Amino acid sequence: LSDEEFKSILQNFTDEYAKFNSEREFHAFTTYFYNLEGSEQESILNGLSYTTLDEKLSEAYDGMNALETEQQFYNYVSNYSDILEIQVMDNGEKEVAEKEISLHSIASFLNADRIVKVGDDYKKFIGSIAVISSTYSELLSINETHKIKAHTNFEEVYYIPNNGLKTVAIDAPLVWSAENGKRCKRRREVYFASDLIVESVTSEYVPPIYKVFCRSRVEARRKGIPCFWYKYNTDITWNNFRIVYEINGGAFVRAWNHSDQTANNVKKIVRTSTTWFSATAPTDVSWNRVRSTVTTSDLAQSIVVDQVF
Repeated sequence: LSDEEFKSILQNFTDEYAKFNSEREFHAFTTYFYNLEGSEQESILNGLSYTTLDEKLSEAYDGMNALETEQQFYNYVSNYSDILEIQVMDNGEKEVAEKEISLHSIASFLNADRIVKVGDDYKKFIGSIAVISSTYSELLSINETHKIKAHTNFEEVYYIPNNGLKTVAIDAPLVWSAENGKRCKRRREVYFASDLIVESVTSEYVPPIYKVFCRSRVEARRKGIPCFWYKYNTDITWNNFRIVYEINGGAFVRAWNHSDQTANNVKKIVRTSTTWFSATAPTDVSWNRVRSTVTTSDLAQSIVVDQVF
């Protein structure tokens, strides 16, 4: 896409959702967008005239700061049952978890209903699936993949050929006392995750064209009363970031670097990298090296990731 073509697509968006004339335009748009600098990306997203899924999630988390009881948490999260649920973690603690939020490269442009329009069809992105309909309202009741019926038109739009990388650093627990009834409010953690996401772009060519969309993010989380983990706003610094990944045994090697990024009053920082390639069976996408250091303004220690594969 040229600069003017990209701007023309943006101008075609409605007040309700992102709109693309074709599949080709849809994929070209996301590729152009993620080649922009982070500040340019943020400016474009802030200029959208509709409410995005990310904005809806952020609003939901912000409302948790004032909750004081377990029942209040359950009642509040039920108001966002299409995107959030309360889960019990392996250690027995509870967290507010997101329901099958898509990692597709279009994710930042999904509206609050997770929908975009491509050609004459609406597509709702749930996890790795896009549910397709010519009628917008038909998609509203489908919020989880297990609710997709056999007659529903859908397609798998990406797959993750590995389990991804996830690391957490947490601050030291606060010593409890009878006077300190708000001990949970002081717990903080920073969470690092990175995924290699393979998207099928087009089958018009032989071999088909694929896109590896590497999505890495750091998130700040805290415990609210009564000890539910959820995302919150803080200052995040992401240092010494380097990721190297390989496609098909090293036929394609992508080294990707960032350093000394600071964002103030945010819940997360997300960075992406894209590699296009042709293959008959794109099954071998793997990590080579991941290195990163992350801190937040109110965490006593840094999270350090340094892995060679």
